[in-house]
Amino acid sequence: MEKEIPFILRGFATLLNAGLNFEKCVEKISGENYTFSREFSKAANEINLGQDVPSALQRLYLRNKSREIKKMVNLLTSAYVNGENTSVLKRVAEEEEGLIESKFKEYNEKLGFYSLVIVSAAAVLPAFVQGFLIVGSAFMDLGVSGFQAFVLITIVFPIVNLVVFWISVSKKP
Repeated sequence: MEKEIPFILRGFATLLNAGLNFEKCVEKISGENYTFSREFSKAANEINLGQDVPSALQRLYLRNKSREIKKMVNLLTSAYVNGENTSVLKRVAEEEEGLIESKFKEYNEKLGFYSLVIVSAAAVLPAFVQGFLIVGSAFMDLGVSGFQAFVLITIVFPIVNLVVFWISVSKKP
């Protein structure tokens, strides 16, 4: 949802510049194809039922607590209460877009490393272990039974792969 904030702020700025009042802007954003549209639809319904705009926006934040959403709600509330210039909304939208872009660039840089770790954990390490078990067992007493080798290859390595994959996915912005 946070990835949509720059587009929502630009949408508000454009609609306000077009002369729509703030309540109509909330309704228009609720009709767009954003993940956030459902939340803005709830806010629009609250406003239509008599709730003031700042309270409806605050409830939107309380339903979706995050630092970026709080910042957006504070900006929109300030724009509503103070009638701020829409250039502030556009400027913040550009800043947020830059932050999101830098997070994605950072993740993409790390993704190369994660890919290397995933390939190593999925193919290279199991191959080395299997080779060691096969060759080593011919002339050394490794103390690894056939069942232990089977469990290592069929259970332990897939779990390691899942953990590494989960870590790489959880770091995605």
